[in-house]
Formats: sequence, C-alpha cells, structure tokens
Amino acid sequence: MIHRALANRLAVVHRAGTSGFRQVHKGVEATPPMRFMSMPERFGLYFFIAFSFLSYPTYVMLNLNNLRPKPDNFLNDDALAERERRIAARR
Repeated sequence: MIHRALANRLAVVHRAGTSGFRQVHKGVEATPPMRFMSMPERFGLYFFIAFSFLSYPTYVMLNLNNLRPKPDNFLNDDALAERERRIAARR
C-alpha cells in the first residue's frame, strides 16, 4: 500500500515536474485532524489524556492501605511483660 502511494506520487512528479506535489495536495480533507486544532484545544486534549491515564494508578497507590489486609498488631508475651514492668516502675 505504501509502495503504491509512493509510486503514484513519483509518477505525478515525473509527469508534472517539481510542482506535482503541490497539485496532489487536497487541503483539509487529506490532513490529520490534529494539524488544524487550536493550541488551547491541543493543551486540553493533552491534559485530558494525561489525567485519564494517570488517575487510576494514582487512585490505586493512594488506597493501597485500604486494599491489603490489616496485619495483627499484637505484642509478644515477653514484650507485654516488659511493658507492664516499665509501667509499674513509673508508679
């Protein structure tokens, strides 16, 4: 497909000289839509895409503590005895 387009373009250039490229140009109909977007539209589209792609990973990272199971935070028997000893020593 690319080869055929290149061959057609070269044939036009060969027939018409260097101005063949200008004759083939179709204006707005043949160019990508991004080319004719204004700068505020481009910035808006960029930030919308960036926000869309980054919002879910950010949400997951901020809520990791809510997603994983809570560990059991119990002290060892030796640690409990030491704590009780220190509390009794303060009084």
